[in-house]
Amino acid sequence: MKARSWTAWVLASAFLFGLGAGLAAGQQDDGPVLRPKANQRTAAATLLVMCDLACNWKLDGEAKGHIDAGGAAKAKVELGQHMVAATTVDGVDQVKQLSTVRSNGQTVVSLELEPVQAMRLKAAKEAQEKEESSAKVAELKPPVPSPAPSTLPGFPPPGPANLTTAAPSKDTIDAFLQASWGYDETRTWQIQSIEKTPVEGMSKVIIVVGDKTGKQKPASLQFLVLADGKHIVVGDETLPFGAHPYADYRAQVQQRADGPYRGSAAKALELVEFADFQCPHCKQAQASMDKLAADFPNARIVFQNYPLPQHSADGRAAAFGVCVAKLGGNNAFFNFSSAVFQRQDDLATPDGATAILYSAVSQAGLDPATIEACASAPATISAVDASVKLAKDLNIHQLPMLVVNGREVTATAPYDTLKKMIEYQEKLDGITQ
Repeated sequence: MKARSWTAWVLASAFLFGLGAGLAAGQQDDGPVLRPKANQRTAAATLLVMCDLACNWKLDGEAKGHIDAGGAAKAKVELGQHMVAATTVDGVDQVKQLSTVRSNGQTVVSLELEPVQAMRLKAAKEAQEKEESSAKVAELKPPVPSPAPSTLPGFPPPGPANLTTAAPSKDTIDAFLQASWGYDETRTWQIQSIEKTPVEGMSKVIIVVGDKTGKQKPASLQFLVLADGKHIVVGDETLPFGAHPYADYRAQVQQRADGPYRGSAAKALELVEFADFQCPHCKQAQASMDKLAADFPNARIVFQNYPLPQHSADGRAAAFGVCVAKLGGNNAFFNFSSAVFQRQDDLATPDGATAILYSAVSQAGLDPATIEACASAPATISAVDASVKLAKDLNIHQLPMLVVNGREVTATAPYDTLKKMIEYQEKLDGITQ
């Protein structure tokens, strides 16, 4: 697996497997630093901190806690005698924020403090007066039917002021999310904003994601839609976008994925595995690949080499695989690859690599010396390079990766999830077994 930013991978994975509770919104903030005003410290209280992004907070220079969640996240903080704000868990008390400034990379929030009891009494009195006033008004007016809720349960209401650009449309975003997450029947989402950015043609989209069971706390995710309308940026990842986001990648794979395959010769349902013979996760994924071959007999399951530069023997193993497939056919290749993965650790040394590659070639029914000569030929090296280029053109950075009719799915995902996503992609593409 290639090295990469963990935050970027978590964000990109949201579109591969769905968004989990507590997913960060793509950036972090060192603030707020909460500083009580002089001579305004009262009895101990519980502070309900609200933070739009992942953040830490401090009091008089002492670290007090951390929030790691997107959207208006909340956390309770016991402040002891340093009561920065009188906001309590029941939400009755209010915080009066005087100012917010940036200093040395931190957000410094200055708050006006009031005694808890005084605020409670004031709030209770105002609530009672409002209730009595509402009751009197209700006596004079006929009952009005309650409007249908405009937001999903537990989701914050979207603001019309945040819809500042017409592209992409809400329909396009919904179609994209349906294509990405529709395989999960419990997942639900709401578009919060579609905003212009200072870059011409680029828009920022914020969505809130949850589940229909109510067990998952809603989380927010934001991404940038590029001017071409076909790509989004999530963290440092660029992903396909649109009502049919995987169509372009599917066309590339159908045209260029020429590795050995098992299953159907037709390409209506094409599962293309990009793997490295020395990658431990690729070895782990082979059990799932075997199950997929049994569960989807109508699929064309292709193996594409993606040797990683940090694996000294994998380029040689990939070249051997190309020659085995060329001279022995598809069945010979999968016998070869199975033998190599089984003794993967032997590839770590030059002598061990030679021994396992020769042994695997023999198990495939071919002559090791002939395959060795073929593996060093310029045409073989070009074939391996072409497979690597295809992976890079598909923006593949993690192995093993399974491309399902253009949709990229980590091949080590739980098998039930893999199967469900493939079945859903079949449905989207109108494929019947």
